[in-house]
Amino acid sequence: MAAPAASLAPALELTGSASKQAAESLGLLFSRPPAPATEAPVVDVKLHGVLFAGAESSIVASISGEKPRVYRQGDAIGAYRVQSIQQDAALLKQSDGRLTKIELPKPESLLR
Repeated sequence: MAAPAASLAPALELTGSASKQAAESLGLLFSRPPAPATEAPVVDVKLHGVLFAGAESSIVASISGEKPRVYRQGDAIGAYRVQSIQQDAALLKQSDGRLTKIELPKPESLLR
């Protein structure tokens, strides 16, 4: 003979912060685990120089170790497109819309 479910577990009545804490604990217990962290894609574009002149700005960059070339805003560099040019960096846009920032090497890294 089966006992009614109500008699198996006494009712638990929580109020205020105790009920909020219990709800949060249950949410953690029954929620999906967080998605594994994905590594940022390796950018194979190296920034060698920037000519910062407003709308006429350009960068000198190379992709996959090739010879450096001059690029302007809107130009394609491999799988990227130059989105914008800053004084010491450039934003590259991938085909899926993600932006990647490439920066000039830091002065201390030039001495090594």
